[in-house]
Amino acid sequence: MTGMDVDHHARQLPHEVRAAIEADVGRVEELSVLGGLSGRTVVAARGPRRTLVAKGPVAAGEIAVATTLHADLDAHGVPTLDAILVRLDDENQWLLFTYLPSALPRERWGADPSVIDVLRRLHGFPPGPIAQIVDRYVPSWDETLTAAAVKNLHASASLAHALRALSHRCQYLFDPVNVVSADPNPKNWRIDSTGAPVLIDWERVSLAHPAIDLGILMPGLGDSATARQIARTYGSEKINETDILHAKAWSLVELAATSRPGSDAAALLANVREDVIDMLASLAT
Repeated sequence: MTGMDVDHHARQLPHEVRAAIEADVGRVEELSVLGGLSGRTVVAARGPRRTLVAKGPVAAGEIAVATTLHADLDAHGVPTLDAILVRLDDENQWLLFTYLPSALPRERWGADPSVIDVLRRLHGFPPGPIAQIVDRYVPSWDETLTAAAVKNLHASASLAHALRALSHRCQYLFDPVNVVSADPNPKNWRIDSTGAPVLIDWERVSLAHPAIDLGILMPGLGDSATARQIARTYGSEKINETDILHAKAWSLVELAATSRPGSDAAALLANVREDVIDMLASLAT
């Protein structure tokens, strides 16, 4: 990347964030824009001392995990990244994270025992501190979500009717019982220097049924065999293949409902639209 490229990307960051980055890593030598479906700015900044990831503006849940809950989660066996909070105002806060370059290998996507161990421990974390997070993400599936998904998928009236029935069957997934990440998809994991998996995105941390995480962890659109394998690896009598497939269906409906025209999510949805419709139809009948 040329000096001009660095300057261009640096201008996308607030001055306070750029200053905090350079105070830590030294003069920035390279800035890389990282992908994702959140719509937030995420960049990796490399300097002579180390590389940091800047993300912002960040949600309340992510701030809580990076600050007040960081030590407790680590002690509970749920590793989180060291972070620096840069506060511009109440609505504009940024986090600078330690950069982990190694992604979760594709052959470990799905029923990886080490990844599922982390999620199992997370689901056993006391729910009280999460319940106290103001403006945290709250997963749900109501008529508004169904209608928006049907519209964006250009789905038939029969599928719309079936999804409404499926949503009623899935309401148990949203009981605020266990702590969940609500977005542990395979691309949100990195491997640390010890080889252990680390979840790097906590934007949607919330309370719900553990199957919410296992459905999102399942790669792609999922299938019965993978769901069954994940349930077996998780090892709880309270979670089965059907729960995980229900959670996957909800996650796809939510993706379809919330994708904005021109966004990365909308582009992804367009590429798999027919497959999503087929999958939802098979689960809704």
